[in-house]
Amino acid sequence: MKTIANSYSRFGTWRFTVVISFLMVVGGCATSFQSLERPTSQLLLDQADGKNAGEFEMESGEGLIPDRIVSPAGLRLLKENEGEVRCRSNADMHCPYNDSSNYCTIGHGHLIAKKNCNDIRLELTKLEYIDGISNQKAEELLVEDLTLAQVGIERHIDADGRVGTAILSDAQYDALVSFVFNVGVANFHSSTLLKKLRARAQTSGSQQVAYQFSRWRKSDGKVVKGLVNRRKREVEYFFKGFDLPYLDWDPIAIESGNIGDDFNFIDVQLGE
Repeated sequence: MKTIANSYSRFGTWRFTVVISFLMVVGGCATSFQSLERPTSQLLLDQADGKNAGEFEMESGEGLIPDRIVSPAGLRLLKENEGEVRCRSNADMHCPYNDSSNYCTIGHGHLIAKKNCNDIRLELTKLEYIDGISNQKAEELLVEDLTLAQVGIERHIDADGRVGTAILSDAQYDALVSFVFNVGVANFHSSTLLKKLRARAQTSGSQQVAYQFSRWRKSDGKVVKGLVNRRKREVEYFFKGFDLPYLDWDPIAIESGNIGDDFNFIDVQLGE
């Protein structure tokens, strides 16, 4: 009897080990997924819905190739704005997470699917995302994701680097890429912000431009603190090297003053 009991115990231990090993292979190291209270960029959501597909295809057929690059400082701004989730088991890796809409995301706001991460574990394993991705891979995905935003902006930049009568500096280009990546190319093209950019001179029109940035602070019909802070960072970055226009950044109210008659907040998902 003792021999049989020992054999059963060894068999039970072996079976338990096999089951645990199988679960680890299927589920990867990420047994649960964290959440981040930030929405996926509208541009990526548009792409996932099949919008804008091919809209900015170049006549040469070379595909989407921006003329300008986002600077290292601009990438840092975008990383801060998009956020990230590090793996609990390895802080050097970026793990998949669910955004504020429960969409599976990784790296710096890269949309994997409009589904919860728990529902696509097999796909995450096939993509080699289940155990996380490196800093380099996260940045590569971000740079790739930015392409449509860059090309969408560059349609409005002439050969002399101007939008309207004013030259668009590298910092201003970076800030606009962050903005357009967040709100989407189509929303940018129909925005009052673009109209104000075209109308401004190099040293005037700053307050109207700053105000138009600040209006895009709602999502799902509600003012979002994260969007208020994002717009503030983008404005500060846009006016780097210039006098920063004064704006009241309170998320609920803003002093009208000289900001014009078109005072109202805009939902990043709906546009104007």
